[in-house]
Amino acid sequence: MSGVGFVVQQVDTPAMETLDHTVNLLADITILVLALLTIRHRFDWLVLASFTLLTFMSTCMINHLSLATWVNGSRVFFGVLFVPIVLRYIWDDETRHDRFIARLDKHLYIFLLLMAFTMTIQYMQIGAGDYVGGIFGPKSGIASICIYCVSFYLLRKNLDTENILSSLAKNWRFIVLLYPTFLNETKISLVLIVLYFILLIPIDRKLALRLIVGFPLIVLVGMVGVTSYMAVNQGSEGTNLYADDFVVNYLIDDTDEAEVNANYALKYLDERTDIPRMVKIVLMVPTLEDNQVSLFWGLGLGLYKGGTTLEQTEFAIEYQWLIEGTSPYVFHIFMQLGWAGAIWTILLFLSFYLRKPPLYPRRDVNIQLFFTAVAIALLVYADLWRELAFAFPALLFLQLSWTREPQAEIAS
Repeated sequence: MSGVGFVVQQVDTPAMETLDHTVNLLADITILVLALLTIRHRFDWLVLASFTLLTFMSTCMINHLSLATWVNGSRVFFGVLFVPIVLRYIWDDETRHDRFIARLDKHLYIFLLLMAFTMTIQYMQIGAGDYVGGIFGPKSGIASICIYCVSFYLLRKNLDTENILSSLAKNWRFIVLLYPTFLNETKISLVLIVLYFILLIPIDRKLALRLIVGFPLIVLVGMVGVTSYMAVNQGSEGTNLYADDFVVNYLIDDTDEAEVNANYALKYLDERTDIPRMVKIVLMVPTLEDNQVSLFWGLGLGLYKGGTTLEQTEFAIEYQWLIEGTSPYVFHIFMQLGWAGAIWTILLFLSFYLRKPPLYPRRDVNIQLFFTAVAIALLVYADLWRELAFAFPALLFLQLSWTREPQAEIAS
């Protein structure tokens, strides 16, 4: 599922694009079947039942869309629905868990090496940009966030918290393998690299002292990250972080102008549009109200599926200028499922933190804070949760925060 994107990008033929869609469909079916085979908890059945009821009401009952649209549109939620079920099954059995972790750590290191290799090739071919996504293909956001999560997990697992600086030097390879994240234009990398080093510091009574000692290093890393990003992306449009209008152009922009430019690009230039994130958030309520759509139920599922085998919804066709490009996750949820979907999603993500695996009840606060920062950023940054290729490693990262109690505590 992850590797086919790079292959399609390199071969670039219609047949390979068909392969890409086919592999993604098979991956969705696979995670669905795996979840149904491994589901063991009543709460998981409750989540599935509530999702089914909510989305069926919104899509078929309220907005009168077809069953096929409902089923196909549900696929953008397969990651957050089914991946936790499969991972929870692994964490329910000690032997299964230990075998999985032993194999996983090796594969994660291989993942970092493959990303470094493929992203370097992409950068040399086309320069910095959204198409530098490594094995994922033209998905730079997914690539960068996954690299930080994987590297953070591996480094933290091998880190000697009593001798952090010497331990960082010993595990230098995990830090060096972050470099591909500066070969694309993912601005979120500038935030993640600072969080990366801050959250390596254990959160305990000695935290204040460690922050004072480590603050110069954190500032240095931030400056190196910004400088590297600017050097790599020099000449790319919209990458001058020091420009007075950078935040305005990147997140906000003028709503009327954004709509006009997006429509023009679609109709006359046949180009993919990407209007600013905050413009989409600002337009959510007015757009639904203009179309006399319930703010509680939203438009129903199907906005982000269709066009390959099944037809797109009428709204998706008419408002293609608004749907196309990168959408904040807030926009993704609210436009489809309204306030009902927003409340359901909040409760779902809260359950990820509250449901401790019985055999592994110890919470790694640092990993969970890192995951929380990513989840919050995605609310206004991108709807990456719709991609199973992102949801699996991201939710795996969170699940890895649940560990067994130290032997000394168990003995006492």
